[in-house]
Amino acid sequence: ATTILDSLLSKKVIDKDFIRRFKLSLNTITSKFLEDTNKVGNKNLTKKKFMETYGHLRPGTYDIKSKRYDESNYIDFTKHNIIKKTNFKISSKVHKKVDQLLKKFNFENLSSHELFRYISEAIPAREYSKFVFTKSVSYILKIISVILNKRNFTLEDISNLDINDIFKNKSNQIQLIFKNKNDYETNKKIKLPEVIFDVAGTYIIPYQVNIPNFITNKKVRLKTLFLDQRNIKKLNFRNKIVIIENADPGYDWIFSKNIGGLITKFGGVNSHMAIRCAELSIPAAIGCGQKKYEDLRNSKIIELDCKSFNISYTK
Repeated sequence: ATTILDSLLSKKVIDKDFIRRFKLSLNTITSKFLEDTNKVGNKNLTKKKFMETYGHLRPGTYDIKSKRYDESNYIDFTKHNIIKKTNFKISSKVHKKVDQLLKKFNFENLSSHELFRYISEAIPAREYSKFVFTKSVSYILKIISVILNKRNFTLEDISNLDINDIFKNKSNQIQLIFKNKNDYETNKKIKLPEVIFDVAGTYIIPYQVNIPNFITNKKVRLKTLFLDQRNIKKLNFRNKIVIIENADPGYDWIFSKNIGGLITKFGGVNSHMAIRCAELSIPAAIGCGQKKYEDLRNSKIIELDCKSFNISYTK
């Protein structure tokens, strides 16, 4: 669906502002999540009911050390702003151009109205499928932790085991934990380029400059907040530009904190956080790359100008 929008953009049938307004009109699971956090805050929904729906989420879907929503206090249940959705009306001029393209490429049985309906349903459906998928993963991790806690292993220990090692005897598991911890520490010291183009790239790492995917046309100048697992509970998120490596559905709780912007190290135009920020009209630079990310994470104030595709900062 996103590729089709990009294709229509390249054909100059639509412009970037069309895509921005179109995505802003969508309702994904995140909109429902934010509505429900407000309901809990207003006493219109119990926290228990809320956790029955969202409690399985955890920052870092595959990280067994990460606490689930129902095991933590990540979420701010005080009232926060929710973007009011408006019906985005596509002009007859755009419909006519798309119908002409569909006919040109032999899609006579598909109208522009049907195509745009598909796009508007496919993007939220993809996000909902991730949400459902994470529930299975989260419960698998919970079962694994229960099984291995009986052997007095910590979550740190368990995180160093392969899923195939769960039912091995304890002495084997202890050996594997020790070996895998050492391997991990060794592997952390090996630096590779983000994209390997040839064999030489494994010996001499080329300097690569990433062009972030800028979301919205907004410009903000705000204090920064670098986020990692160790400092989640101590931070004030309100009107800050949050800096984070990458994020999956388990990080949707940050949108309950009234953040002012978002910058990530990894991620593309169709990544989880790109979709979220477009829907919620949050200025963001998604996938800024290693070098830029390291500079930004140590900054105190960032000016994020999404319309001009520019990020400046002060330390």
